[in-house]
Amino acid sequence: MSDYEYAVMVYNAVFSGGNENDCHIKGVLSVLSDLTPREQAVLEYRYREGFTYKKIGEMLGLKSSTRPYQIIQKILRKLRHSSHGCKMSISAIVRECNDYKDRLAKSVLETRQAHLEIIRLKKCIESIEENLPTGFLHFVDKGDLTARTPLTVVEDLNLSVRSFNCIKRASYNTIDDILKIESASEFQKIRNLGKKSMLEILEVMRNSGFVEWAERIETTKSAENIPILRE
Repeated sequence: MSDYEYAVMVYNAVFSGGNENDCHIKGVLSVLSDLTPREQAVLEYRYREGFTYKKIGEMLGLKSSTRPYQIIQKILRKLRHSSHGCKMSISAIVRECNDYKDRLAKSVLETRQAHLEIIRLKKCIESIEENLPTGFLHFVDKGDLTARTPLTVVEDLNLSVRSFNCIKRASYNTIDDILKIESASEFQKIRNLGKKSMLEILEVMRNSGFVEWAERIETTKSAENIPILRE
């Protein structure tokens, strides 16, 4: 028996009453190759060699002739499962392709809508930027609407454990809280916050877009000539 005929036999066994013209031969053979050697052998005995259940039982060393039938039915149920069955049916493959095309079209539409929303938000920012507080535009990057805002919690700054614990214990919970610090001397008042931690916070804030604020603190640090030596 040829592979083509064998594939059709298995297909008809899996999909009882199915249209053999809907059989995807390569798909059936591919699915069969994924079975265990014992499962492949049992199907070969039954649908390629045409052995009876009794003969198959003897080949497998089984005493009962009903056991081979149960084994084969279990294999057929496994092949009938959607993860395998869709690979053996031409119509199922076409449906899957159409579903994928629909999902892709929906995704493209959602992407376009998101893009339009970003454009709308950027225009909103541009229309009100002249009324924003001084320095606000340094942390609102019009090219990246995911930029941090004053309401961003300090947990999102990815500070070191020491720096984070120091400012958190001092009740600096958001970026807005940190922006209220006006000089390096105020940093010095934060318990256990040393020079290394202060410089880290300034660098993180600068990278987050708060350039003017960070430079102002650096300026006051130089002007006040503050020795910060706790670290």
